Amino acid sequence: MVYSIQITQEAYEDLEAARDYFNGQRPGLGSEFLDEFEAVLKPLEVHPKLYSTVRGDIRRGVLQRFPYIFVYTVEDKLITILRVIHTGGNTEYYSSI
Repeated sequence: MVYSIQITQEAYEDLEAARDYFNGQRPGLGSEFLDEFEAVLKPLEVHPKLYSTVRGDIRRGVLQRFPYIFVYTVEDKLITILRVIHTGGNTEYYSSI
């Protein structure tokens, strides 16, 4: 079974902010960040429970090259990316999601 992935507006804003930051560090680095994010999501389409839960039904995925995590839920055939978070920040905030 292949799951669909939806990204919330908040997660899109997180991605845009990270992309802009990385492009400010080095032109093209923001695109590399987005490419890695997309690559990390690809296995979830087939293995949606690849990452462990952190609270209730919220799961946390990890980017390898960049210091970011993402939190998501799985319902029926839909994966919802809730937020994309820099690991240097408060990653425990998702307890309020």
